[in-house]
Amino acid sequence: MTTIPVQQAIALAIQQSKDGQFFEAEKICRQILSQDPNQPAALHLLGMLAHRAGNIPAALELVSHAIERDPSTSIYHQDLGIVLADAGRLEEAIQSFTRAVELEPQLAHSHYNLGYAYEKAGRWSQAAQSYQNAVSLSPENSLFLHNLGIALRLTGRLDEGIEAFQRALALRPNYVDALLSLGNALRQRGDADAAISAYQSAVALAPNSADAHNNLGNALQDKGRLAEAIDAYRKAMALRPDMPGTHTNLGNALWAAGSRDEAIAEFRQALSLRPGDAEAERCLANALHSRGQEPA
Repeated sequence: MTTIPVQQAIALAIQQSKDGQFFEAEKICRQILSQDPNQPAALHLLGMLAHRAGNIPAALELVSHAIERDPSTSIYHQDLGIVLADAGRLEEAIQSFTRAVELEPQLAHSHYNLGYAYEKAGRWSQAAQSYQNAVSLSPENSLFLHNLGIALRLTGRLDEGIEAFQRALALRPNYVDALLSLGNALRQRGDADAAISAYQSAVALAPNSADAHNNLGNALQDKGRLAEAIDAYRKAMALRPDMPGTHTNLGNALWAAGSRDEAIAEFRQALSLRPGDAEAERCLANALHSRGQEPA
């Protein structure tokens, strides 16, 4: 390896990393750096190998060093953003992703990564704009459309969000997460029947998804179909008994159906799983108050 040109050695290391031969890729990078400690491509790849191994401090140091040596390569800034985001340093990650976009604005994934960092930071309007940029560059990417829909919904642009989910599903009809997101948006808009249809499709595709059954139960309860809602919640709990929200939801459905003791037991179970849960505490207090009792 030491007799071949550096760029050829780096290409070999990159290919080995893609093939899962991480030890071999790291060995080549270290051999390159033993001869040229400032070689940016080797620093970058070695940093991302460290990131893959869970060594965030080493990854930050190595990729930052690569950028110091070559600040004009977009992928270095993008990957530094990924490492910073994993370290919880979201504002710095946003800066890195922004720089990556500035350097290569035609790359859809750079806009997507920036949008994801904005999303994690709770900056939904900016997330929506970045996701829209990604979709404009790659209009048939269902993941980009799904995340755009979420951001649009959470910025109050509900109809646009529903359209984005529908576009994602037109491209990928078995996209369970998009079906759940579509159901949530339709339910928020007050279209319970359409929401039920979306959730039922999700359940059919992913019968072991507790979230799908739980969300279906919510929409069924909206329509007053209590027996079906109770059945959906029980299926969700059979799959994941540690979901406090599902116990609260089941409690509400049982209370509405007249099964008061069972409902109170579900509210208590929710609180045992998540002490201090505001919704479960409120439901339990209201249930006990209606019986002339006070929470213990």
